[in-house]
Amino acid sequence: PVETKEVHCTATYGRKSANFQWTVTRETVTLEGFKKKLCEYLTFPDGTENEHIVISRVIGGAGLKRKISTGKMRRKSDSSSQSSTVESDTVEIVTERKVIQFSADEDLMSIIWTTNPKVDLEIVVDTSQQPFSSYTFPKMKAVFGLKADDYNGLSIFDGGVKDTPKEIRSLVIEELLRLHKTSQHITSANEATRCEFISRIIYGVASIFDGEVKVYPQYEISGSHGKGPVDCVIKVGNTIITVTEAKKEDINQGIAQNAVQLQTSIQRNPKKRSYDTAGLHYVMRSKTSLNYQ
Repeated sequence: PVETKEVHCTATYGRKSANFQWTVTRETVTLEGFKKKLCEYLTFPDGTENEHIVISRVIGGAGLKRKISTGKMRRKSDSSSQSSTVESDTVEIVTERKVIQFSADEDLMSIIWTTNPKVDLEIVVDTSQQPFSSYTFPKMKAVFGLKADDYNGLSIFDGGVKDTPKEIRSLVIEELLRLHKTSQHITSANEATRCEFISRIIYGVASIFDGEVKVYPQYEISGSHGKGPVDCVIKVGNTIITVTEAKKEDINQGIAQNAVQLQTSIQRNPKKRSYDTAGLHYVMRSKTSLNYQ
């Protein structure tokens, strides 16, 4: 008979957690198989591939205690019987929490394939890409091999124009005026307040297309170079276009983040391209079409 093991997993990914059982044989204990199992119970950002998933084992931590003898003796008296007993003092030691990353199938096999038919496995899951917010213009320049030192040196593409019906413009202006009356001054407002104003324009433009275009604020995506939430995503069917908010004084960083986000969206859009071919040419075309829509 084929020997099997029951692995009782507790997986934590950010603020989310999942408990599940993974029944395996020697042949099926692989990191690739484990990652596929994790995808059944945890939701990763749109575009995440198995190669991006990082699994680490948790050892020790608060709650894992062991008692050790101090070697000291103390006498305990029983007042009802006038007798006494001698006991050994013990103290509780909290084991330090360690997180060890699995880098090969053998690492996983050594933990799971023990003499015990059931194994408890606590893991922490993450993805390997850097957050979009970490990208500066010089960093983005290095990733795509650009020569420009700031956004003024980037190539410009002509895009199309879609006329906005007068009634939609009037509705958007009406909404902006209402927000202006009921919000703090826009120059001193925080990012969340500014997003309220910007979103009215985006939703107004999207409404021109009679439901064909959908708007998703704070949409999570993941690709070869970056991961994280995008300020806003515009979806046309299964195709996504990313929108990044940037202050005037931080426009270089905003464009850098948007370029990486757009390259990520190209990777996961239905027209399949490899990570190598989803390059800056397509990113800049996508960015230009977004600006004019």
